[in-house]
Amino acid sequence: MAAALAGDPAARFLGSLAADDAVSSFVHVSDAAEAAVRALAWPPGAYNVVDDEPAPGRTWLPVLADALGVPAPAPGTGGAPWARGAVNDRARALGWAPARPSWRTGFGGRGPGTVGQGV
Repeated sequence: MAAALAGDPAARFLGSLAADDAVSSFVHVSDAAEAAVRALAWPPGAYNVVDDEPAPGRTWLPVLADALGVPAPAPGTGGAPWARGAVNDRARALGWAPARPSWRTGFGGRGPGTVGQGV
């Protein structure tokens, strides 16, 4: 994602890098790993393992670009109707909670405000 955002033509990224209203959910790799281990004891089924702050591209993309030191995409509107983020309620009900509850604490330890706190 970082290479694609920086404009590397060889970068392969299957998601959207549009700074629009489409909402994305994130999870830190450590939180995902913990959830995967815990899921071995969970009832069968699908679980969302994401942080607590789904955010539209127009909010998170400029922060990521700043953390990477690359230009942010121009803000826009619209977005795919299915891009509405996810909630982790089912995993939380079984005792899992993200140690990093916001994408703001996981974008590389750099950037403005709270970005990087707790990485």
